[in-house]
Amino acid sequence: MPICDEPYVHSTAGFAEIEGFLKRTARFGDMPANWLHGQLENWAYAGKPTTLFYGDNVRLWRHNSGTLVAFAISESGEELHLQVHPAQREIEADMLQWGIEVWGQGRTHIDVLCLVNDAHRKELLTERGFVDQGESGRLRQYDLMAAEAPPQVPTGFSMLSLAEGGNIPGRIRTEALTFQSEAIDAAWFAGKSSAPGYDPSWDLGVMSPSGEWVAFALAWPDHDNALAEIDPVGTHPDHRQRGLARALLLELFARLRAAGIRQAYIGSAAEPYYANRLYEALGPARMQVQHRWRLALDGRQP
Repeated sequence: MPICDEPYVHSTAGFAEIEGFLKRTARFGDMPANWLHGQLENWAYAGKPTTLFYGDNVRLWRHNSGTLVAFAISESGEELHLQVHPAQREIEADMLQWGIEVWGQGRTHIDVLCLVNDAHRKELLTERGFVDQGESGRLRQYDLMAAEAPPQVPTGFSMLSLAEGGNIPGRIRTEALTFQSEAIDAAWFAGKSSAPGYDPSWDLGVMSPSGEWVAFALAWPDHDNALAEIDPVGTHPDHRQRGLARALLLELFARLRAAGIRQAYIGSAAEPYYANRLYEALGPARMQVQHRWRLALDGRQP
């Protein structure tokens, strides 16, 4: 099957095409092998340094009929994620070659992400000299049909969405404190909230008696596939260990279930990571682990 690669043009149509591809491939298998659309919307709208970033860090592979069958993408400019239709996995060898010869120019090494149960990709990476660097993150799937009822939050606290009258400046401030990032500011939120899949009704938080936004959880529903990605999740450092994030996630699970969503996904950092204890306690139905594989381009051992 003739397949050729081409540049990605970051535009409304270009973004819609790769997002549509992710939504179509999310239907295959028990767990998605590619990104979910929420991760892509964060990538596109939550503030990259320049517009050149998008063109430099995405490459498309298309069948001569015009159908998109794969694309390579870097979330931060530091690693490559191969997004491939499950029926076209033979193209991954060409994608890796592009990564090494083109995207890797000027770099001392390149990193490619691979699921631990992906024997096909692990074999390709090993053949090309990549070395497994260990776990890079986890993705958990939750069966919303089996989720427990949300508990009550402490007296005086309340759960509501930004659409229900939430505190947007407080929401921004708490996320910035949670992730210790000065880049999370009003301009960043304006970009993120302009994403086509963003809906303030799914941007939930816990409000303290003083009106402070002390926990947050944002869902990105995909109604066609009856699934949602939840990202980000966090609690103000001064309000942790009170069960607020757990209560908020269970409330979000209940609202998603009422809207016809059957599965929710939450990604997290690699072990050891404190939030993993919360995500495990919520009883995921499935979990997949991703590893970072590295190829040295300067002759050094990775």
